Amino acid sequence: MTICRTFRAVISSLSSKGFGIFSYIEESKKSCEAEVFNALPGEKVLIEKCVTKNKKNFQIVELLKASQGRQESPCSYFGSCGGCQTLHMSDQLQKGFKRQKIVNYLKDENLECPEVRPVEIYGRQTRRRFRFEFIKTKNSVKIGLRKYNSHKVIDLNDCYVADQKVSNLLTPLKTFLVNLVPESFKATITVLLVENGLDISASSDSPGCFFLEQAEVKNFMGKHHIARFMFDDEEFIFESPYIILDGLKVNVPPQAFLQASKQSEKAMQEIVKSLCSEVGNIKKIVDLYCGLGTFLIPLTPYYTVHGFEVNEQAVKSLKSALGTKANNAKVYARDLVASPLKENELNEYQVAILNPPRVGVSKIQLIEISKSKIKSLVYISCNPETLARDCKMLSDGFLLKKIFPVDQFYGSYHIEVVAFLERP
Repeated sequence: MTICRTFRAVISSLSSKGFGIFSYIEESKKSCEAEVFNALPGEKVLIEKCVTKNKKNFQIVELLKASQGRQESPCSYFGSCGGCQTLHMSDQLQKGFKRQKIVNYLKDENLECPEVRPVEIYGRQTRRRFRFEFIKTKNSVKIGLRKYNSHKVIDLNDCYVADQKVSNLLTPLKTFLVNLVPESFKATITVLLVENGLDISASSDSPGCFFLEQAEVKNFMGKHHIARFMFDDEEFIFESPYIILDGLKVNVPPQAFLQASKQSEKAMQEIVKSLCSEVGNIKKIVDLYCGLGTFLIPLTPYYTVHGFEVNEQAVKSLKSALGTKANNAKVYARDLVASPLKENELNEYQVAILNPPRVGVSKIQLIEISKSKIKSLVYISCNPETLARDCKMLSDGFLLKKIFPVDQFYGSYHIEVVAFLERP
């Protein structure tokens, strides 16, 4: 049984996910606070609250007074597709929200940064990597993203924040797969835009339940500029996918991690190089979680750089790309959670670059960094919450000096951060 009621509310602020926060009175007369999608500070709204099995759901029924910071969403799927949360915000409001979000996470850890730069937007219609859901039922075929806080897949014919080459693939890919898979088929499809086309990997919950004719697949790949197409264990290669980093060709292994856009990647590379040049008297740099060499490669003309990465295929690709530069750069396959670099291993470096996954750096690795002779840290993170937590862990040995917010996730509540820390 679902019980619903409507009431008026004023939005007081934004949550960390960009939802509007408001206060309301429960039927028990208890004052409560909640959040609702597509609402901005200062707006007056009519809200519907529905309760099903003790689960509360809030949605806006009517916007009574709009904020000056509201814009009409450029995407027709906004509000149903869960991929974006902030397309109703003006650029100015979105920048302010994301910058304040970083500051708030630092405050939660009792940290301050003397220089938090303004947010720079790089992700508008340039996103090059996505993970879509594909589902075929008796009555429909869908490829898209899930509705927020739901397992329902919203069918997409295009994606506003994606690079046009990725967006243009959605409809033909759906048409191509519809006759190749059985009913009740589900798959996760990862699409990555590389230098020589698209790299696609499909992982299903029913491996081997469909058969692909090589000629048919290769024809589709050629028509839509697809370099590699992987279906579970089957691999079709038109041309080995690769990227260009600072003039070097780097082969891309399956399921490789790349920054969300080339533009934001270039911006962060320049920030990292600039910060390293400020340190002075650098002989060696260690790049932890170096991946395919996003930051390592642009630094090798100036410094000796040693990189560590858990993904052995990425290490192999990076070593191959470095070639003759390998005398100035060494790359090692190493799990930094199971086997963090120790103090004595870190002492030969003056700067450490940290670019961990969303969960951040392991506590043991942070302790070893703090004990070492490293002078400065450049920490790149897509999660300002774990960045703040790790900076707190490092605060006995390092001071947070600068933060550069890089918005490569335009339209979502996520934000990339480059932080610079130095010894007192």
